[in-house]
Amino acid sequence: MSPVRSGAGILPGPAYDGRIKVAEAVVLTIAVVAGALAIAGISFFAWLFFLPFRIVGFFFKLALGLIALPIAIVFGLLGLTALGIGALVLALPMLLVLALPVVLFVWLLGGFRRRDHHTVRA
Repeated sequence: MSPVRSGAGILPGPAYDGRIKVAEAVVLTIAVVAGALAIAGISFFAWLFFLPFRIVGFFFKLALGLIALPIAIVFGLLGLTALGIGALVLALPMLLVLALPVVLFVWLLGGFRRRDHHTVRA
């Protein structure tokens, strides 16, 4: 027995002109688009299903944040008082170092302004 060849014998194969590959590409494209649309639809309905739970969770977080706000303010002021005094003692010498460029800048600008007042006018 000999194998059946395309275009020979009793069962001739289709003429090969590229139409089969185009049809395969079209079918594959349709399948990919259909699959993507199905996944998008399932995602959308899942998002719609879980949306109320997300809204309720947001309101619970908001309520707990409002309950915790006075506690955070109290501990924040306590920490500012305890650590702020030490930071202030250490920051005073640093303020003098930071004030030096500001004083020099103002002094230079004042010098430029004084020089402009003494220009000769024609």
